[in-house]
Amino acid sequence: MTDRTPEEEAFVGMLLDYGALYIGGKDDDGNDLYFMDAKIMKEVCRPFYDMWMADIDAALLELYEKGLVDVTYNENLEPRFSVRTEPREDF
Repeated sequence: MTDRTPEEEAFVGMLLDYGALYIGGKDDDGNDLYFMDAKIMKEVCRPFYDMWMADIDAALLELYEKGLVDVTYNENLEPRFSVRTEPREDF
């Protein structure tokens, strides 16, 4: 089902053992869907966590630039994203 090398399989197995990844279901082709526990991943494999966060940041920025998400900030200046059903007209 996957074309992972033995080294990649070992890496995924290690992350599963630590609880940084867990299998949350199957896709339409029967492949495992992995979910990440960000708090654990940040501790056990910081480079992977950083790469994952950079990908999420890029995806959210792209959605924002397309007017598909709104961003608000709480009192601690932490961003909160909400998905729009229609793109903003002023974008």
